[in-house]
Amino acid sequence: MIEKIVYELGIEDKRKRGIYFLANEKITDNELYDMWQKARAWKVNPPALFYKMLKARSAEIKRQLKEI
Repeated sequence: MIEKIVYELGIEDKRKRGIYFLANEKITDNELYDMWQKARAWKVNPPALFYKMLKARSAEIKRQLKEI
């Protein structure tokens, strides 16, 4: 799923590693798909919006895990 999103949004190769790191197994494919759809709708800079949403969701998951 990540590879498809990276290709569709035209994300540079040097940014792929960060996306794979953030989109680890804790983020579901449905969440990734929703982020991808929102990013595609934003015509200004879809890759930047996708990365921002991914980073925020990853931070939220980490925060929730620390509370447990």
